[in-house]
Amino acid sequence: MTVTGTSFRNTQELYCRFGTVGRTLGTYGSNELLRCLSPTSAGATSVTLEVSSNNQDFTTNATMYTYQLDETITALSNLHGPQRMYYVLDILAIINVQVVAL
Repeated sequence: MTVTGTSFRNTQELYCRFGTVGRTLGTYGSNELLRCLSPTSAGATSVTLEVSSNNQDFTTNATMYTYQLDETITALSNLHGPQRMYYVLDILAIINVQVVAL
């Protein structure tokens, strides 16, 4: 995910903290851009997102980050055989938790 702001420092200790879910190492993009991978969440939830340039002092903006449910294709079945090399497919899906950036 991309975090925009001001005065990001190019350090080895850039971190994003996702509420109580966890924190991940950030990658410096510019003094106004930081990239972080969000940690896996057990379900759809909203958490506060804070950043730090020293892994100790985090911002206190309480910017919200939302984990959402996402659909995943779990099976494909061939309903009608090849017609001009095309297939008509029936798509079955179930809901899995995956991370969606802001």
